[in-house]
Amino acid sequence: MTERFAPLEHRWAIRLLLAVGQGVCRPLALERALGSIPRRTLRQRLADLTAAGWLERRAFDGYPRRVEYHLTAPARAFLTRWEALARAGVAPAVAEEVLKCKWMGAILRLLAQGPRYTGDLERHLPGISPKMLSERLKKLVRFGLVARQVVPDWPVRVRYLLTPPGHLLVQTLLAGEVIASAARTSPPRPALAG
Repeated sequence: MTERFAPLEHRWAIRLLLAVGQGVCRPLALERALGSIPRRTLRQRLADLTAAGWLERRAFDGYPRRVEYHLTAPARAFLTRWEALARAGVAPAVAEEVLKCKWMGAILRLLAQGPRYTGDLERHLPGISPKMLSERLKKLVRFGLVARQVVPDWPVRVRYLLTPPGHLLVQTLLAGEVIASAARTSPPRPALAG
């Protein structure tokens, strides 16, 4: 995971980007749009996303002082991919859950290369316990990102493969890393006053 992509691992980050993408750009309006987000969390997520190059903060002089947040070009490109995920039924909360868990992201990346048996996943994920792998796979199946197939061999074996929404999520996350690294190389824009 790149440094610029890391803020999306936090709860509310993707939902915050989606709200800004829909035209909600002032902090109080974002707080209302997101419902139950604590004010302190909102301020922290806005600061994290701004520092990472996903949002641009614009401060306007006057009384009272007004601040707006707008998507940067990399964030707009990233959110166009999220629209496909939304159409496939992947909720932002599910994506946030996958992003914050290092094992779920690693499992999805391995499954993007093709179906895998449990033992194969264990070999390619050093440090994961069988119990942890089982829990993460069950969660990914419950999210609808991974399908579980029983192979009628002797002995009976289980293999896992990505579903179409799972493929979309992996492609979006990988594109996000590329977009995030591009944002890191582009110079920051100065804040606008007006």
